[in-house]
Amino acid sequence: MSATATHSSPSAARAPGSFISRLPALVDVPLRFVRAARTRRRCESLECDYRDARLALGKKMFATGIDDGETSARIAATDQQLLQVNLAGRPRELLHARRTALVLKLADVALEDDAPLPGADEEFAQALALKQALDIESAALGA
Repeated sequence: MSATATHSSPSAARAPGSFISRLPALVDVPLRFVRAARTRRRCESLECDYRDARLALGKKMFATGIDDGETSARIAATDQQLLQVNLAGRPRELLHARRTALVLKLADVALEDDAPLPGADEEFAQALALKQALDIESAALGA
């Protein structure tokens, strides 16, 4: 019998094409997917929070009389239509959607200028901070 024994070396275990050599790549793909999904979820959450902040800002602006010259009058007209529809007992979802769109438009006009609004400073600051955070997260997602 021969006294020589063959021992497998670590380099032999990591030969090209072996499972061990492919393990980092096999693990990396699902981890990248999970990280991307987490970032997308964070963006969706920020988008939801940003929309809520814009709604709060627009409602506060309308309540305090801050206007862009036309949107508050359109919101008031929609409110009148809602009142009439409510009295008639007809569906009002379309009018609610129109009012929400107008309130968001009012907030968007204010956010474009980046100017503080007397009477709606807190809502403005919150919406602006969420807008900036969303821009950062969107840039990270796109990269």
